[in-house]
Amino acid sequence: MSFADINDIKICYETKGDGYPLILIHGYASKKETWIAQVDTLSEQFKVITYDLRSCGMSSHPDQPYTLDTLVEDLKGLMDFLDIDTAHLGGQSLGGWIIQNFVLKYPKRANKLVIIGSNHTGDGLNSLKDSYVDLYELRKEDPAVAFWNFIRFVHTIKFRKLLEADLKKKNPRNCFCRTIN
Repeated sequence: MSFADINDIKICYETKGDGYPLILIHGYASKKETWIAQVDTLSEQFKVITYDLRSCGMSSHPDQPYTLDTLVEDLKGLMDFLDIDTAHLGGQSLGGWIIQNFVLKYPKRANKLVIIGSNHTGDGLNSLKDSYVDLYELRKEDPAVAFWNFIRFVHTIKFRKLLEADLKKKNPRNCFCRTIN
């Protein structure tokens, strides 16, 4: 695990492999470990870089608001920090929005795109934002109910049952859950 100073924050990233760079970007309220099942196999052919978006995982959690363009600039900053001119980019959900906007802004910096569970416009961002605003407001009134509503929103039934049986399995680095404790 390494850190890069980018855009006045610290970005936590990991690299594995020695081939052509492949940067994988996780979705909203997740972290770089989203890609744990793919990294070993992909690193046999690529230099795989995963990182925590700002406000997620081990990266800085700044208090100021940010936009999708901020996340695009964070990606560019990480590529500059790592001295990567071009890379393949993979993005899941919000990560897909980031790489699509990145390639529109910096077309010569991306080679191939792999977009998973995303759309082309980011139109879902407002409804996603509204859902999280509702969860934030609920958290003020009833943190436990807000926590379980959030878990239903982002985790599988199997994992939710594990949590119900043993809440210690909760990941303290999860962006939303971390603030509930």
